[in-house]
Amino acid sequence: MASFNHIGGAEPSTLTFKAATVVQVRNSSNMHQELISIADPESSLGVVAVLGAAPASTTFGLVVRRVGDSTSIIKGDSTVFQGGTWTIRANLSSTSADNPVRANLSSTATDNPVFISGNSTVMQGGGAWAIKGDSTVFQGGGVWSIQGNSTVAPLAGSTWATRPIQSSAADLQMTATPLAGSTWNVRALQSSAADLQATVTPIAGSTWNVRALQSSAADLQVTATQNGVWNFQLGTGLQSTVAPSSNSSGIIVRQVIDNILTTASTSAFSASTALSIQSSGAGLRSYVTAYSITSTVQAVTKVAFYSSGNMLWPVAIAALSSAFAGVNLAVSAPAYLFRTNNQSEALTLNTGNSTIAGFKVGVSYFRAP
Repeated sequence: MASFNHIGGAEPSTLTFKAATVVQVRNSSNMHQELISIADPESSLGVVAVLGAAPASTTFGLVVRRVGDSTSIIKGDSTVFQGGTWTIRANLSSTSADNPVRANLSSTATDNPVFISGNSTVMQGGGAWAIKGDSTVFQGGGVWSIQGNSTVAPLAGSTWATRPIQSSAADLQMTATPLAGSTWNVRALQSSAADLQATVTPIAGSTWNVRALQSSAADLQVTATQNGVWNFQLGTGLQSTVAPSSNSSGIIVRQVIDNILTTASTSAFSASTALSIQSSGAGLRSYVTAYSITSTVQAVTKVAFYSSGNMLWPVAIAALSSAFAGVNLAVSAPAYLFRTNNQSEALTLNTGNSTIAGFKVGVSYFRAP
């Protein structure tokens, strides 16, 4: 078995250099075989230059690659080793029986445009084709443009999206221009009662939401004016679920004035400076028709009715020694003394900043918009 070693050299008696060798055993003796290298002319570190490309004309050394590219035609039973770029084509005989060929086409329609004309039967799996003439077409996908007298049939199991011709608004859009001097009678599509008449029948098991024609307030709202004398609003005047407001007109089928309500207290301000008569209510005001306030307090005491913090009706009371003082006012509904300023505001009776005993209060009122 070979191993690396060296042979030393002396000039004249001192070891000054070494020559690389490979030791091989021959006839039971170790034999030194010197390793010889050829220097690279371009670099002191190189041995024999093995290039990765065709060498330049000024390059020296051993060349182990072919000098240039070549184009070769190989026939028969051959073994070929190539490091360059070759152009190879089959040398076929003249009959299709000897040489059955299947084209290996690229994947784009631009590289492989196909046009089919005449009496043809075509089967396609994709791509975009232009088909003309009397043709029968079977398609599995892709986008086709088909013209002429053609029969198109999907393959079994396909899921074609099909709709009748002229079935969309885009198909039916048309611009018609009469010739000069013509007398066309033109009206807008769906502009007459005859156009809009329809009979609609739900399929068994359907869950349609159906309402009678002219069955909602929006359907029935009209304003009719005769000779500028009277105005009748059907829909806003016919009310049956809430008390009407002051500007309502028409047939009222509920009482105009709601029930008369009463709030009373024998110690109105003993625990609080405000007596709640009616809390706020959505869409309603409080209309006061009567009140009674009496007091045994000898000092002058100011009280007032408030609409959510805004004063409506002030009163001042002072009782004589060992006597009662008070004030009473009343009208017949639907008249009223005062009302809360706006809908949804509370009605209260308030005194000063501190509680005080000796006040009795009674208030009658009704609720309306």
